[in-house]
Amino acid sequence: PKQSDAPLYLNLPYYIEKNIPFTLPHFFVKAVNEALQAYPQRFQVLQKRAELVRSAKLPIVAASPIIATLQHKEMPKIIETCELNGFLLHSDSSYLKARQSAQISTIQPTFERDFKKLMELFSNIMKTL
Repeated sequence: PKQSDAPLYLNLPYYIEKNIPFTLPHFFVKAVNEALQAYPQRFQVLQKRAELVRSAKLPIVAASPIIATLQHKEMPKIIETCELNGFLLHSDSSYLKARQSAQISTIQPTFERDFKKLMELFSNIMKTL
């Protein structure tokens, strides 16, 4: 397995090389649950944003409260157009590229304002594809 300073339960290359199903330790799941209980207002904001994204006319294939994955056969063109207009979609990983996908994060402070502008841009992009 690849060398890593991370604890074995966080060393994802080890799981891949040994073909071991990856699971999260109970204390991680418990810590996330406790964090969400400590910040219910923040979680409600993220839930509202996720609903906004899900209700938008976007080619969404998966969504959670903090990120949504878009997929389109012309995704490289969409990403380039977004970048030229000041919107950086998460799209650099080989996994996303292979699936012609990109992701939108909902955690930035100005999400609602930015998303409104992004939707205007997407509307124009989709008309030209």
